[in-house]
Amino acid sequence: SKRSPNASTALIQTVEWPPKHLSLWKQFAICSFGVGINFGWGIFFVLATPVFRELGVSDALNSFATASGPVCGFFQPIVGVFSDRCMSRFGRRRPFIFAGTLVGVFGMVLFANATNIGHLISPTSVSGNGFAIAVAILSLWFFNFGLNMIQAAGMAFILDVCSTDDQRDSLTAYFTATSGVALILANFMGFVDFKASLPFFQSNAQAIFYLGIIVVVVFALPTLFFIKEVPLPQLLEARILNLDENVTVANNLKSLFWAFVRMNKPTLRIVLLYFASNGAQYPWQLYFTDYMGMDVYKGDPQAAPHTQAHANYSLGVRMGSLAMGLMGVARFATSFAVAPAVKIIGYKAVYFIAHLWGAVSIILQLWPLMSTPIPAIALCACGGVFNAIPTAIPFTLIGWAVPEEQVGV
Repeated sequence: SKRSPNASTALIQTVEWPPKHLSLWKQFAICSFGVGINFGWGIFFVLATPVFRELGVSDALNSFATASGPVCGFFQPIVGVFSDRCMSRFGRRRPFIFAGTLVGVFGMVLFANATNIGHLISPTSVSGNGFAIAVAILSLWFFNFGLNMIQAAGMAFILDVCSTDDQRDSLTAYFTATSGVALILANFMGFVDFKASLPFFQSNAQAIFYLGIIVVVVFALPTLFFIKEVPLPQLLEARILNLDENVTVANNLKSLFWAFVRMNKPTLRIVLLYFASNGAQYPWQLYFTDYMGMDVYKGDPQAAPHTQAHANYSLGVRMGSLAMGLMGVARFATSFAVAPAVKIIGYKAVYFIAHLWGAVSIILQLWPLMSTPIPAIALCACGGVFNAIPTAIPFTLIGWAVPEEQVGV
């Protein structure tokens, strides 16, 4: 039977297209997944290396495990393409957010119990247990792949269901603020001695990762259940969307490759500087709590439990978490000063000063005086000023340097 002339119009009204303005509660609901993933990544930064040290993981294997974060980030465009074509009755993005939550939580459970699983398989000493090390390394890949899946689908979900005005006026600030606060709280969690009040946990790291599981799940729920998503078949039937057969994973990766090959010189300079600044920040953040435990507090992660050397290392890790929490506060505060500073001295000057500040902060750590608790904590907190700039300004500079049709790539 033929569809009546008004059928498409009625269907468009049913699926509410274009997206309408969302209330503040719904804006929080759709952004809430960001709280969970940033809390998860926050505890990853402060605790992953200390846990690996206690397991006896070599530096090479530690680097392989912690590289899971940036490597899994490359899968975000692939998740985006697959979610674009998802025909589920639950929508295009929510199945991937749900699946990412399951995978991420599975990785966190494995990581929190790596020692137990390794000891169950091979009841040797905790340090150097190959099975425990293998479980811990594998778990971080699950963890980071799951959280990157949530982020890729979640950001696409925001673009799908939020009006352009909401995206421009409030959602970006809302998402950035809530995610930033979650990251700060996660860093401070490493400072809290949960094991003292919750003795049924084997370690502070285990308690914090279980807390992270709760946060990831709880803050994924509003995004999954309180925001309506129209299934792709309805969008196709209403002729709101058309599937471009040329948009595939292979074609997307090919476009990305040629975008790098044909990059103009201003863009290349910005990308190389962004690569270098992140290359400096990432290992520094991953190893800072370990540095505090071993070099500042003179502890030994592989010493027997209840010894002074092990206690010193644990205290150093906790103080390193406090320092990274303070760095997060400085980064959050600095983000509000970026726009006024740019108006006064310009983007390039702000970008240069931030990198100069970051370089001095890192070099000062080589000074023996800085290897004492208070100066080390203060220096880390000051690093938040540098940390805030490279996460914001490069994207504006890229917008100026590349042709408009290539901005997304």
